Amino acid sequence: VIFIDLKYQIVPDVLSLPGILIGVILVTLYPSLPGRSMGEAFLMSILGVVAGGLSMYLMGFLGELVFRKEALGGGDVKLMAMIGAFLGWKLVLLVFFMAPVLGAIAGIVAKIKYKKDIIPYAPYLSIAAFICMLYGDLIIEKLFYVY
Repeated sequence: VIFIDLKYQIVPDVLSLPGILIGVILVTLYPSLPGRSMGEAFLMSILGVVAGGLSMYLMGFLGELVFRKEALGGGDVKLMAMIGAFLGWKLVLLVFFMAPVLGAIAGIVAKIKYKKDIIPYAPYLSIAAFICMLYGDLIIEKLFYVY
C-alpha cells in the first residue's frame, strides 16, 4: 500500500476491503491477549474498524469544509478501517494522531522542495500502524500512565 500510494496516489479497495475482513477473522481466531475470549477479540476488532474508518472519514469531511476541496481519499478511510481491524480501537486512534506528525515533516519538505500540493497519506498511516503494532501499548501507558 505504501508504494502504490506513493506512485499512483491511490489505496486499492482490492487490498483494504478484504484486509478488513481478514483482520477481523484473524484477531477473532487468535486473540492477542491472554485470557481474552474470541467474543472480546471480535468486539475489539469491530470497534477498531469503526474507530479507524470513522475518524478518517470525519477528518476528510472536516478538511473538505475548511479547504473547500477533497482533503482525504476514500482509500485512506478504508485503510484505517483495516488497520483498526488488526489493532483495535485504542491503537488505531493512536495511529490516527501519530500519522500526521510523521507526515508533516515529509509534507513540508515536499511542498517547499518539490512544490507538491498532494501528499500521499497511506505511507504515514502504515508507518504509524507498524510503530503502534510494536510499541503502541507502551506509548499509551507512558502517555496516560495506565498500569
